[in-house]
Amino acid sequence: MKSKPTSAELVMLGRLEMSGLKFKHQHPLGIYLADFLVPKKLIVIEVDGEYHRTDKQMAKDIRRDKYMNTMGFTVVRVQNSEAASFDLESVHAWPDATPQEMGRAMGKAGSWGKAMNRERYKRKKLAARR
Repeated sequence: MKSKPTSAELVMLGRLEMSGLKFKHQHPLGIYLADFLVPKKLIVIEVDGEYHRTDKQMAKDIRRDKYMNTMGFTVVRVQNSEAASFDLESVHAWPDATPQEMGRAMGKAGSWGKAMNRERYKRKKLAARR
């Protein structure tokens, strides 16, 4: 988990707060942590720095995006340099998810996250015994 947001994330955080959109920052979605989640729209906004341009990280990001897509979320990737100018009106214009879609997506995210946390806890406990 990230404990300290980047400067670009802080810019996006401020802009989202002023936009009127209801969102969650650093929200767990299954085995991943979303930079920003707009639950009503089922949109995840990821703010990416230079690190995300490496081949290895790009492959990881593709897997991550596919994982979130299978839960019903749309992932929008924003470069650090674009955080201040990203068009939040396009997020406002996105259609609201139905209650069924929201329940299904958030239910999958929550159950996967709880299962993965239990597994991590078990592994840590076993490692501590050794």
